[in-house]
Parts: sequence; structure tokens; C-alpha cells
Amino acid sequence: MDENVRDLLAGVPAPPPTRSAADLAQVARRRIRRRNIERYALAGVMVAAVAVATPVAVANTRGTAPNGTPPAASPRAAAPITQCRLQKVALPPGLAEKGVQRVEPVGVDPSGRYVIARTWRDYSSPAAILWTDGRPEIVPVQGENVQPAAVNAGGLVMGIVYANGAWRSWVYRDGKVTQLPPPPGHPVDNMGLAVNAAGDVFGQADTPDVGTPDLVVWRAGNHYRPQILTPDEAAKVRAEFNNEGASAWLLTDEAGRVNTGKGTVAQLQTPPGVDWIQQTAVSGYWATGYGGLRAQREAQPGGTAARKLPYKVIRWDLRTGQGAVLGDHPVYDITGPGAISGISNPDVNAKGDALSAIQLHPAGGKPVTLPTTAGLTANAVAMNNTATVVVGYLYKGPTVRPAIWTCR
Repeated sequence: MDENVRDLLAGVPAPPPTRSAADLAQVARRRIRRRNIERYALAGVMVAAVAVATPVAVANTRGTAPNGTPPAASPRAAAPITQCRLQKVALPPGLAEKGVQRVEPVGVDPSGRYVIARTWRDYSSPAAILWTDGRPEIVPVQGENVQPAAVNAGGLVMGIVYANGAWRSWVYRDGKVTQLPPPPGHPVDNMGLAVNAAGDVFGQADTPDVGTPDLVVWRAGNHYRPQILTPDEAAKVRAEFNNEGASAWLLTDEAGRVNTGKGTVAQLQTPPGVDWIQQTAVSGYWATGYGGLRAQREAQPGGTAARKLPYKVIRWDLRTGQGAVLGDHPVYDITGPGAISGISNPDVNAKGDALSAIQLHPAGGKPVTLPTTAGLTANAVAMNNTATVVVGYLYKGPTVRPAIWTCR
């Protein structure tokens, strides 16, 4: 999101964070990408986030072959998606006891079997939810703010929790929660950012001075032994995450250059119709993000700017750097308890299907508008490898309903 910040960083007094783990991962990527300070007001509280680190890139190829070649075409991949249907979403018991006010799906595994969601109680997330083939359960993680980040095709959920004054990472599978310990000398925050098909967790850990975070990996064979990575080791680990099941995110520099994870760097072009761009996801040879016009952004200062900006969803071909505007990418604006507004990150898969807040843009096909109900507005946030499962939520004012669409 354009306005993401990381609460409670460096001891700044603030209420519990209001962003999902996916959003916090976006913050971490910005910390790695450039040095800056972002400020915004949320519920009358100013929160500062200091961005410091070394440029690095992790690319998700969700279906790309390990050697970086395009995946073999399948019969399913040959036919673009033409329609999506809204599914009934069951909720687990026990949410009322936790004071949950709303549920927002935030991720789906490559196969589409597993869906994860955050919950809201004012400005905290008291529980994480996992659906397995439509059956919901509360992930039994204890803490002040439980945020799921990613789930792989084996059903391993990875996330973070705010407990005892710091962020800690965890994984969950088959009813068991495993806390991922911080590496020695990193007692502050440690954040898992991606999980691959093997169950390895890649993330970062802060030193006591909250300076440049170190990159770390928790291997599936022994999640209790975190490994701090040297730059050379980090490059090797990033390559390991370029397989089916790696989380969908990328890093770019200020000039719009993208490390594709295949030993090449793509210079993303600004397409006609916009004069600034923000990249949010990469998969295989495709990237996606959004953009707009600076003049219109500057003409709308203050809190009203986010609601009126004409954001556009963009898809880039990493082999050429060329991008194309696919359609509108509206912001969301939820009122009531835990009120929040912002921009969701467009998603992309290895086929080149792109997802905006309100539409699926199949590669080689026509845009498919995601159906809604009861006058609510869609805000889609993620899809699986084949774009046959899309997750997000429907909202209007303070009303928010979890949404799962199946597409074909």
C-alpha cells in the first residue's frame, strides 16, 4: 500500500499496528529499498517508520521452473478466465469471544486449497483464520496482534505476532504452532516475509539500535535455528524462493529497475496515461503494480487525496520492461471501528494474469469484474497460481464481509 507504516518501531509510542503481515512485508521491502521517513496520521496518532537497509530483491515465480525458464503450458493455462462467482464463506466459532469486529482474507496458497485471513478488533488483530478446502479454524497463536502473512501449498501458514514489546514470527501446520526464535544479537523485531514450498521462511531481524536489518532464513528442517545471511548467502537463498509457493513480492529501486531473480534486471517503463509507478508483485516474467498522475495527486492535499486519486493497475513484461494500464484500481475506505483507508497491492501470477481491487485481468483475455452482493464494493487482494481462486472482502462503510471468488 502506498501509505503503509510499521507501528511500534524503535519504541515509538503508538497503538497496536493496523496493517496485515502482508502490509508489514511491504513496509519491510520499502525499508530495504530506500532510506526515508514516512509519516501519516491514523486515529489521531502520528506514527514514524524509519527505512534503512541494503537493496535486495526476492522474486516469486509461482510456477516458474527452477532454471528460470517459463513453465510448460497446461490445458488449463491456455484458456483465459471468463467469469468469477462469489462463494459462501464459513466462519469459525469463537470469534465473538475474541471481540472480532470483521474478517479480511489476505492470502491464498498456489493451489487455492488454503486461504488465510486477519481479523479486526478496533486497531488490533486478535486472531488469524485458516480455511482448508472451505473449512475454517482459528490459528492458535497467542499475542496482542496476530497477523498471518503467507501459506504454501502444503498448508504451512507463516505469520507474525506482537508480543512482549516486539514482533516475532511463527509457523502453523496440522494444529501445531512453532515460534521462530530471533537470531542471536537481534532481540528487537524479527519478521518472516516469505515462505516457499519446502516450508523455509525468509525474513529479516533488527539489531537493538534498529539499524539496518539483517536477512535471515529459518529452514523447514529446524525452525528453531535461524541463520543470518551474508550478501552471497542471501543471493543463494533468494534463488531458492524462486519456485512454486514462494510469496509474491519484489523490490525495485527509485529508477524502476527490478531484480527478476534470474540474474537479470528489468527497467520498468512508465506507460502512457500515468507519470509515476509503484511496483507491488512479480511472478515469472510478469510484474504488476499501480500508478497515477502527479499533478492530480498534488492538487488534492491532505486526507482527501487517497480517496480521489485516479490510480491505475499496470502489468509489465519483465523481458521487455514494457507496461500497460489495464484499468482502474480504486482505494478502499472502511469506516466504523478500526476505520482505515488505503490502496491494496495488485497481484500477478506466472501466466501474466493480473488482479486489481475490483477486476481480474486474464492474460490474453478480457477483464472480469468481481461480483459483489448487497450493494457492497469489492476489494480483492490475492489469487492462486491459476487465478481460479481470488480472495479479499466486500465492504460499505463499516460493513465488511470476507470474500472468496472461484473463477473459470
